Amino acid sequence: MTAPTTRRRGAVLTQAIRQAVLDDLADGGYGSVTYEGVSRRARASKPVLYRRYPTRAHMVADALLGDLRTRRMEPQKPTGPLRADLHSLFSLVVAPSRMVGARVLRALMGEADDELASLIINGDQRPAIDMLLSIVDHARGRGELGPSPIPRPALLAPVGLLRTQVLEEDMPPGYLDEVIDTVAIPLYRLWSHNQAEQ
Repeated sequence: MTAPTTRRRGAVLTQAIRQAVLDDLADGGYGSVTYEGVSRRARASKPVLYRRYPTRAHMVADALLGDLRTRRMEPQKPTGPLRADLHSLFSLVVAPSRMVGARVLRALMGEADDELASLIINGDQRPAIDMLLSIVDHARGRGELGPSPIPRPALLAPVGLLRTQVLEEDMPPGYLDEVIDTVAIPLYRLWSHNQAEQ
């Protein structure tokens, strides 16, 4: 028997729907999430769900991104050393993928339209980029990096590697540290000293 729907609006209804989606994901993965199941768990009518979410992918993405926003801590101000600051920031970058796992993320991406896929992959990059620029500036001030500018593609290359990895498979232990130690720090040092040594 289907539980009766409850008249709720705004943030209360949104939270109930998001929690229902997360519960379905936890119980059976992406394939178990349906409008009918979420309607039953959230005690919200299916027409309400269809009005809010044009596809299942939109419904799942909203739940995952909403959950992440409530859990996510703002990055601390850079305090050094460079490696510790990068580890703190990059951990936040990969948090959504670590939270749901590669299998759910790939299934979601398979149903997402271009706009939704870009939101899932990139999110709001501006805070992360601003934080990365701040980390680099503080590292320069401490003498860990040179004075030359680091081109944007080089600056974001480690982030791209991390995001590619989490789409392919769950991130193995130590991979984030490996990217920091073998890609990010050497690349940033190379470019930051590039013009100064010419």
